[in-house]
Amino acid sequence: MSAPVRLAAVSPPALRPGSARLVGQSGRSTRTLLETSGLPRALRRHDGRDGHEYRRYLLGLLARFGLRVPVPGWMVPTLREAGLAHVTLLHLHADLDAERARPEPRQAECRRLRSETRRTLSQRGVQERILRAMADEARPSTEAHAADALSRLSGGQ
Repeated sequence: MSAPVRLAAVSPPALRPGSARLVGQSGRSTRTLLETSGLPRALRRHDGRDGHEYRRYLLGLLARFGLRVPVPGWMVPTLREAGLAHVTLLHLHADLDAERARPEPRQAECRRLRSETRRTLSQRGVQERILRAMADEARPSTEAHAADALSRLSGGQ
């Protein structure tokens, strides 16, 4: 009979206090937020076309939900996934357009690209709904905000 196998405890990466860097198990840190925009890092390079589209989409999304940058740490993974889904959608649309522009488009490839587009669009919608819920929970309600302002004006009585 062999001895039981012992699994090592693996802790998830943790944010360094007061910074936008994740510290992994190896001790190396990786940047989670871009220094210039405060948005979550998702691409290897953010200075190309994909990076510009990613930033434009996320800034529009944050503006729509009334949030500011830098974003809270608990919102980073969901924002990153929504931005990546958006960039992936752009690539899928470009691939589908290129396939349709061929003299004889391959129908199976067009079908695959349309299916992948639908799935990615659905995935992006789910991420946006999650972000909407997070933003609504993060913002104080209008009634609570008004009551708080009223109590401050009346001297806290």
